[in-house]
Amino acid sequence: GERLRALVYLVPAAVVFLIVMGSIYLGIATPTESASLAVLVALVFVWREGRLDFAFLDTCFRQTAKTTGMILLIIAAAFTLNVTLALGGITRVISDWVAGLGLGPTGLLLALMLFYLILGMFMDVLSMQVLTIPIVVPIVIAAGIDPVWFGIFVVLMSELGMITPPVGMNLYVVQGVRSDGGPFSDVVRGAIPYAVLMLAFTVLLIFAPGIATWLPESVTG
Repeated sequence: GERLRALVYLVPAAVVFLIVMGSIYLGIATPTESASLAVLVALVFVWREGRLDFAFLDTCFRQTAKTTGMILLIIAAAFTLNVTLALGGITRVISDWVAGLGLGPTGLLLALMLFYLILGMFMDVLSMQVLTIPIVVPIVIAAGIDPVWFGIFVVLMSELGMITPPVGMNLYVVQGVRSDGGPFSDVVRGAIPYAVLMLAFTVLLIFAPGIATWLPESVTG
């Protein structure tokens, strides 16, 4: 009935998603190239609907410029903070402290979860990974933890850092594209349930690691 007819409107989004993920997983394109391809496909859908004109493109370009400028300012501020943390040796001190706790695999991962949760609040994802992974990975491997599983763990915690203030990049992106002009606190409150779910899922992975490694093992045989 009406619900089935409404599914037609999901076709463009589904096609774009399949093109992006399919081109990446098939090795046809890099993530950046697949994103560019998705933009072209989206423009084709807009053209078919008869909405592709100069005014539409002008609005898209202006909004992109505003969002990009905002993100670059945030990155610049986050980079300054990252340099301060790196020069102060704070990241290495915390990493060495975690390593010196003498915890088992489960306790170590719970400590690292708290470690990355705190770092994610004050550092951008790339800097956090570059500064900590060379130190943490040998500790994790020595504890008998699968490095592939740990990579998934770090990605989850990095994504969590993207929605935790004060340096939650995605929070500022959402605030920047809002049309109602509401306060930033609304975005933070809206992200809290998702942050809690991601934390809960990370804890589940710690106690049931097979959930994370099943798919990579199936693909690689």
